[in-house]
Amino acid sequence: MVEDEARMFKGRLVRSFFLDQNINLEWEHRKYEWTPENPVLFDVSLTFVSGDGEADRIDSYFAMRKVSVENGRFLLNNRPY
Repeated sequence: MVEDEARMFKGRLVRSFFLDQNINLEWEHRKYEWTPENPVLFDVSLTFVSGDGEADRIDSYFAMRKVSVENGRFLLNNRPY
């Protein structure tokens, strides 16, 4: 989902947008799944490029995990926790 919005503030045009993207992966390697006992984090970089080259860059991290509730039980990575 992408939301795009343009507004006028003090004669200046300001543009902002919101990007919401979910990625679902089938993951077979449990050693890379995040748990409190094994808090594996992955580094990620997102680079925005314009015609003049790199416009912005975001560095962050993420974890591979699934959190859910099934039959009233809390599951982490499809296992009771």
